[in-house]
Amino acid sequence: TPLLRVETENTELAKTRHRSLAEKLEQEGSGDGEAVQFPAALRAMLDRLEDELRRDAVSEASRAWLTQCGLTAEQMKNQLEPRPEPERKLHLYHCDHRGLPLALVSPDNTVAWRAEYDEWGNQLSEENPEYLEQLIRLPGQQYDEESGLHYNRHRYYSPGQGRYITQDPGGLAGGWNPYTYPLNPVMNIDPLGLWQEDSIEQAGPSWFIADPMEKYRQQAAIDLTKWWHDTAPQRDLFLLTQCPEARMIMLAAMNGSTSSTNARQSEYEAYKNRCNQSPPPNLDFCSLAKWKLSRNKDCRDMRQSWDNKWLPGRHAKNIAELDVGINKLAKTIADKCP
Repeated sequence: TPLLRVETENTELAKTRHRSLAEKLEQEGSGDGEAVQFPAALRAMLDRLEDELRRDAVSEASRAWLTQCGLTAEQMKNQLEPRPEPERKLHLYHCDHRGLPLALVSPDNTVAWRAEYDEWGNQLSEENPEYLEQLIRLPGQQYDEESGLHYNRHRYYSPGQGRYITQDPGGLAGGWNPYTYPLNPVMNIDPLGLWQEDSIEQAGPSWFIADPMEKYRQQAAIDLTKWWHDTAPQRDLFLLTQCPEARMIMLAAMNGSTSSTNARQSEYEAYKNRCNQSPPPNLDFCSLAKWKLSRNKDCRDMRQSWDNKWLPGRHAKNIAELDVGINKLAKTIADKCP
């Protein structure tokens, strides 16, 4: 997937101010003109719906939600306010196999910035004719000009020393040396400052799958689904009047049964534990590849099962990325392992 750099001047950003769908419906309120305040989960649902409407790519899950409310995507699209498009500067990142940016290319195919690095991320040279600020370094790292260090989310990395300047927040769980960066920086990366991962080219999307922030993104989706099921009785009693979109969305989340939510959460924790499971120590190359293949297949199947049961299509992108990684691992095993 190409990595794009998008820059927008503050003066241009000011031109784009408009009310989101959630803000518009909150401010217009109910039929008597009173403003309302939506729960955070409902605002997130409306923001997702607005994004889909503006892209003309309404998901089946959103269409099903609207249908149960007696609404259509066209009705909701008519509620959207125009969104001016600001002028932006675009550049395409050219990266090495690890994900380290080596150049920024303009739409007219000119190189606006380029740099060379050693294997540990030290910048050896830089050409910057357009005076661009390019702070991205090795995966997960951002250059701090004042200190010369690389911020790595959980701690700082010193490219000059090839190690972290603070201990691993996980203690000895991250290895016997709490300051170490992957000893083979050409093939391995550490995007979170927590553990070693194979390079992007070598392992496909595996280091995205290991992202612990995924837990919170998934929880937001679970909360949204819970709100939908818990408010079903109120929706069934509701009569659409002057502004059906706003009145439908005014329904507040009510207390309801948590049994289905607990089941969803339990299955969610099960697949996350499997997807993030670390391999046993001291495996040779082929044993490690076969172990990862088995883990990634389980991860894919468990995600697909969760989607089929709770929220169809929720992990479609993750599953597609897993399939790519599985195919690459299977080919590697077929080529190099007995």
